[in-house]
Amino acid sequence: MRLKSIPARWPDTAPPLRSLLFVPGGRPDRFAKALVAGADAVIFDLEDSVPENGKEEARRNVALGIGEARDAAAMRVVRINPVATRHWEKDLRAVVRPGLDAILLPKPTHAREVAAAARLILRLERKRKIEQGTILLFLLAETAGAVLRVESMIEASARVALVVFGGEDYSLSTGANPAADGRELLYARSKVVAAAAAYGCPAVDGVYMRYGDLEGLRNEAESAKRLGFSGKLIVHPAQIEPVHRVFSVSEQELEWAKSVLEVAERMAESGAGAAGLDGQLVDTPVIARAQRIAVAAEREGRQRGKSAWTAAEKKA
Repeated sequence: MRLKSIPARWPDTAPPLRSLLFVPGGRPDRFAKALVAGADAVIFDLEDSVPENGKEEARRNVALGIGEARDAAAMRVVRINPVATRHWEKDLRAVVRPGLDAILLPKPTHAREVAAAARLILRLERKRKIEQGTILLFLLAETAGAVLRVESMIEASARVALVVFGGEDYSLSTGANPAADGRELLYARSKVVAAAAAYGCPAVDGVYMRYGDLEGLRNEAESAKRLGFSGKLIVHPAQIEPVHRVFSVSEQELEWAKSVLEVAERMAESGAGAAGLDGQLVDTPVIARAQRIAVAAEREGRQRGKSAWTAAEKKA
């Protein structure tokens, strides 16, 4: 059911998430540091980083951590266990509470799994007197089935506001051999970006596994940005700065956008349908791209020194 308070995918006034930092649910001693590290979002993890015999304790840790982090600048996200496991309902019952911004749903392969998670979130919002529709769903497309059916999974709930691509598990599910340049993931990455864009959702690229290689991280982030991703999952605070640098509007991009918009003004005055700028054709799609860059830069400026995600933005 589409609820009026659920935003039309990603709110126009909210900045894209450039960095989403994982923190293990079994390490509550790391929660406070993660929340002030400067990432746009912190993902409290109940899945891969937590062993089977630690799930219950991790749920308690994360539930307490969310309550204590309600004033944190970073968006608060919880990665639950997949719907195909016995843990996911317990996870949601533990963490859906005031202070939670979004659920990251891992390894979904069918729309019915997304719909099931959305239904339980709605019931818990009602039961706990949380404004209905304010807790968003992020999809982690990390299997061949997820990439194949990503459109139907986005359609399964109006809560779905962001799609993440998980390259490591995708490679495992397809038998692909990882290459340094990521060429084996090009189709899947492109499909996730296209599907997300078609539904008005940002797309976020997965973790760069060599977390100590910041130059490699920068190269992979730049490649992801060229494909249309707006951010990356990260596993260490040292990765925040290079990721932000890549996914923020650069001075060069902003100067280009300003030049294009100046040309666009002259075109409007003269009634021309196209013009040139430094040997480049300036027409409607180029002008639209320049406008998008200018808006993104203005939004980044407004958000500097403020929360990347506020209740007001979620309701916009």
